[in-house]
This record gives sequence, C-alpha cells and structure tokens, in this order.
Amino acid sequence: MNERFKRLPVAMQEAIAALKELHATPDEMAIQVVLGVANAAAMKMYNVDSRKYGVRPINEYFICMAPTGAMKSTNYKELLPGVERFEEFKQDELRDEPTRYALDKKVFAKEEAAYLKAMETDPNLAVLPKPLKPIETAKYIISKATVNGITNQLKSQSFVGLFSSEAGEFFNGHSFQGGKDNNKAVEMSASLTSMWDGHSIEKLTGMETTTLKNRRVNMLFLLQAETIQAILNTPIFSEQGFIHRMLITQCDYYEKPEWEFTKESQQRESAARDRLEQFHVQIGRMMHKPIIYKKNTNFELDLPTLGQTDAAWIALGSWRNAGRERGLADLKNYSGFAERLHEHCLRIAATIAAFNGHTDLTEEDALCAIDIMEFYIEQRRKLEVGITAHDPNRSAGANKLYEWLVERSWTGTPRELSQYGPTWYRKLDVDQRNQILTDMLSDEKIAVIETVATNHKKVKTIVLTDIKDNFEFSNRYLIRNGMPRCATDVAE
Repeated sequence: MNERFKRLPVAMQEAIAALKELHATPDEMAIQVVLGVANAAAMKMYNVDSRKYGVRPINEYFICMAPTGAMKSTNYKELLPGVERFEEFKQDELRDEPTRYALDKKVFAKEEAAYLKAMETDPNLAVLPKPLKPIETAKYIISKATVNGITNQLKSQSFVGLFSSEAGEFFNGHSFQGGKDNNKAVEMSASLTSMWDGHSIEKLTGMETTTLKNRRVNMLFLLQAETIQAILNTPIFSEQGFIHRMLITQCDYYEKPEWEFTKESQQRESAARDRLEQFHVQIGRMMHKPIIYKKNTNFELDLPTLGQTDAAWIALGSWRNAGRERGLADLKNYSGFAERLHEHCLRIAATIAAFNGHTDLTEEDALCAIDIMEFYIEQRRKLEVGITAHDPNRSAGANKLYEWLVERSWTGTPRELSQYGPTWYRKLDVDQRNQILTDMLSDEKIAVIETVATNHKKVKTIVLTDIKDNFEFSNRYLIRNGMPRCATDVAE
C-alpha cells in the first residue's frame, strides 16, 4: 500500500488491502473507489468551514483511467454494498409514496377549489393551498445522465452519485456530443462545475423553469483513457474549470492473480471479504444518518457545518502556503488545478472526518488529507493522456493487419496481400490499403525487400521486420536508400 495512505481510517486501509488481496488492485484504482463511495455518503452529512473563503460543500469528482482488462467493474462493485443496502432500505420505506402523493393531490384539488371560490366571494378568507410534495425517490447512484436527467432525479431527492465502471459512455454519449460549437458538452461541463461548487441547479426551457437549491452531486468514474482524452485536451473545459475540479488517477495494466483452489486460499478470500465488510458497515452508518431539510422546501438540504480545530486549520493552511506557487512550478501545466489544491484537500479532510465520526475536522484528518492530496498531485503530474487519432479506423487497421501477418508468418507482394490477405483488407480501396502499409512501414513493423525474379523482373516483397534479417532470397537486396517513404513506392 502506498505510504501516503497510512493515515487513512483503518476501515479504509482494510478495504484497500482487501481489494489487493482479492484482485491485486493497484493503489490508483483502490483509492478512487474507496474515497468515491465514502464521499457519496459524507456529502449529504456536512458542509465544511474553510475559515478563509466561506462554507463549502464537500462533494468531489473522482476519475480513474485504466486500460481494458483492468477489472474496473469488479473493483467498482466490491465497494458499493453499503450504498446499495441503504438504497434498498429507502426504496422499501418509500413504497407508499405514490399512494401518499395521490391522496395529497386530491386534498390539494379540494383546497384549490375552496381557494378559488373564496377569491370570488371574499378574498380575505382565501387560504392558499400548500404546494404538493413530489414523490420522494431513492435512486442514489446513476451511471448514464444528461443535465435534464440529473435535474429530474434531484427534484425528488437531495443527492445523487454519478457512478460508473464504464464511464466512457458518459463522456462519449449524448451529453458530451455537441455540434460544431460543442453546445451540449459545454452545457454539461458547466452544469457539473456548478454542482461541484454547490450552486443552485437550474433548468430553463420554454416549457419549464426549475431551480433546485442545496443539492449534492459527486462522481466516481472508472474508464479508459481514450474515452476521456478529448475532454481533457479541449481547452474550453479547462477554461470553465471543470477538469480542475476532478481528482484523476491513472494505472497501467497489471498482472491478475492466479485462481487458487485450496482451503487456505478460500480462507484468505473470506478474511478479505470480512475486511471489506468493515467498510460497508461504516458507509451504511453514514448513509443512515438522518437528513435535515430546510423548512417549507422539498428535499433542500440544511447541512450542519463541519468546523476545523485550530491545529487542523494551521496544518491545512501551512500546507497551502508552502505550495502556493506550485502553479508556476511542478504543476505549471495544471495551474487551474493548483489554484484549487487547498479546497480539494479541505473536502477530502471533511470526508475523512465524517467517515471517522468526528464533529470537527481534526489535525489527524487534515494530515491524512494532505498525504492523499500529495498522491493526487503526483498523479496529475504523471498524467499521460494522448490525443484522439485523426483516423482511428486507419490505426486500428494497421494493428489488425500486423496481427494477421504475425500469426501466419506471412510474406508476399502487395498484390498478393490484396488478393489473399484478410477479407476486410481485400474489401478496402487502393488508397486505404496504401495508407495502412505506409503506417506499418513508418512504425517499422514491416520491411520491403527487393528481389530479382527468374524472369529478371524486380519484385518487392513485404516481410515482417523481426524476420527480415533471416529472410533469404536468391539475388535479393535491400532498397539501398532505406525503407520506402510511402506505400505507393511499394505497390507493384
């Protein structure tokens, strides 16, 4: 386990260790699922007093980029039981809500009729009926969402977590597709930025005007880097501040443990799941803590403020002072993120404090959050996010053709490849085939060897680079001036 995790609450450390025991989960993924779930439970418990820039919400956006086969779904599901159990409990508790609403609607209709009649006869006696309370819902985790979808969910409850182990659908779906002006994507990122800040959520259409105050939204997304790289590389999302409000980690492919079938291995797995249960129980306690609503509102949170002890305030402030110029130094490429380091740290500290059951943010909570933020800073500095290929099908085609050549140890002329190569390749036009061969030549995956045939004609043959040195022909010679520059030089 990473040294920076040693101050985490014991149940969090146990959960990380259990994930490592069960699935060899890397720290970069484990910390995100642990803190993402804990933050979902904590954000509807408290705001936190910054002592400098006012009272702040504590909801956070956690993103982990991991390759295909990194067991994103498996690790994600391991940490959800605490939230899922509470969701089931609340759904059962609210099963009579449709009936309650139907009865309230009838009462409202009578009161409305009485009010309208009184307004006609004696307005002084008219009593305005109380607005109907919407049917309360208990869907605390949603994976696919639009601005309207999130808003509609928060009309009938006070908080929601945007959670997904395949969040590429979110960033490549309808919400983040905007025509030439990126209108939908800008709208979604602006809304998420506003939600992180704790501002009112507004929906303004020609048919409806909705303003939702004091709601909370957090995010836990596990995804492949390719699915979010367009967002991370688009300047407007940085300028809006959306990207700077994310805590991002990235892990490489990691070796999965072998399955064991001994009694000892079964006992180890059982022990690991017992360690996870400690985490689930604590999340359950946090979720079951009663929610306080503002009077005469529907689902508007009236959150108590988590204060800081003097020691915690000094620890967080001193850390902020020491790193106040990081936007010009190690985080110069992420200056917007650097400007929000203290607030991120404060929110993490508040999440830790809520998990620990503290009513004030303690020095230990603060020191733990500082360690965690240093981990996130290191992750941001090491972030590797490429750009989207101009023609991804062309790149994929080169990889697929290379795999086909390797599998068959194939050699032959370009014409033979177009006649006897893979079916999909034969269906391409000449320009597409030449583009793919050009890419493979540029990447030195293949070489072209020129030989003299028995009819004394020169023949150009495609050979895998790995075997070209051992590939022998009578009268063969390599092209003297190096590899051809483009596939048209290769074609017969």
